[in-house]
Amino acid sequence: MESILRDQKIRTGHIAIFLCLSVFVIATTAIARGQDGLLKVYFLDVGQGDAELIVTPSGQQILIDGGPTNQVMDELGIIMPFYDSTIDIVLATHKHSDHITGLMSVLDKYSVSKIVDTNRGHDTSEAKEWQIRKELEGSELMVAKTGDEFDFGDGVKIKILYPDTVSVDYKTKNPNNDSIVAMLEYGSLRILLMGDVELPVEKEILSKKINIDADIIKIGHHGSKTSSGIGFLNVVSPIVGIIEVGAKNSYGLPSDVVLSRLETLAIKYYRTDVDGTVKLSSNGKYFKITK
Repeated sequence: MESILRDQKIRTGHIAIFLCLSVFVIATTAIARGQDGLLKVYFLDVGQGDAELIVTPSGQQILIDGGPTNQVMDELGIIMPFYDSTIDIVLATHKHSDHITGLMSVLDKYSVSKIVDTNRGHDTSEAKEWQIRKELEGSELMVAKTGDEFDFGDGVKIKILYPDTVSVDYKTKNPNNDSIVAMLEYGSLRILLMGDVELPVEKEILSKKINIDADIIKIGHHGSKTSSGIGFLNVVSPIVGIIEVGAKNSYGLPSDVVLSRLETLAIKYYRTDVDGTVKLSSNGKYFKITK
């Protein structure tokens, strides 16, 4: 009888320990995923390319682009807990290798619920591999177009401002101008994410009279002078600009022309080649930027 009672106590103890560990893991995951009422946006230092990780107040994770190498995995490993193997949305702005190459490694490690990109193709080996890999992932696939909106249910929204969808036989002239442009909103905070679009697309967006007023702008095309026209920046009227660019890159980016435009308009800017990964935190009214 004593043996039976002892076995029951041991089993009960094991169940209690398991439940405690389960609660601990759930609580730790909640903390690690940022469920603290703050929106967090990480502009990742991935070299000469783009990658941004958005963590909403409820802990949902959106990765926009993945940079030119698997360096994005190191950056995600610093931010995300080692046991977190899922990402809610992966969004590829366009098919250039400096935006999608790192996403291949992301799909290797993480289970992705939804993959978003455009139906604008690009005839390179990386673009073809990306098409194959995303179809094999088993995620929900979505083609983004102007007017689409992602509502995460915790006050955070992402609105697609560009591009429109095109026919299957569309041939791109400039993949940079196929980039997704999106507005991230949380409360009164607005962050404009420009991908790699250049001056012609900026003019097209302005002609549509879209509300592009924003507090933060992710500068287009790594600070190239082919983007970020002073007229466009003036309409956006941001407080801060973020330039994602590789150290000592062969393109000479960011351009002194763009830096001069930002300084003329008194827009404070951060650069991943100088500042490393840049983190923005916001309660929807105020924001803080740390390097």
